[in-house]
Amino acid sequence: MSVQNVPGTRTTPRNGGIPGGTRRWSRHVLGALAGAALVAGGVHGAQAASARGTTESCQASFYDATGSVTASGERFNRNALTAAHKAPVPFGTRLRVSGNGHSVVVRINDRGPFVPGRCIDLTPAAFKRLAPLSAGVIHVQVSPA
Repeated sequence: MSVQNVPGTRTTPRNGGIPGGTRRWSRHVLGALAGAALVAGGVHGAQAASARGTTESCQASFYDATGSVTASGERFNRNALTAAHKAPVPFGTRLRVSGNGHSVVVRINDRGPFVPGRCIDLTPAAFKRLAPLSAGVIHVQVSPA
């Protein structure tokens, strides 16, 4: 027995062939992805230490995204004392970053870094306050300002 495509009739079920329909399925997938993002984003350990008001010790690097827009919606400014930090640190939070005998207060306006072992990405201007750009990555302590 063959199925013929008759104008005005469906050849596939309304739910796309997915048990429970596509809406229920997509709701479960989105929920699972959100949960995975929270775990991968690191809502635990050192990454959340600055949000809790304690000091975290980690690697810091600098990034230059000139011409792009940060996660907070403002245009990236390589000369500003701003930084990218992983969630759950809210945008606008001021953190003191100390390393190499120097410190700088930065405002969080972006998300990142997405490299294991690093907890903060600084603009070139902020990084230069701690070390020369040629250093690339330095060990820092991050605490509330």
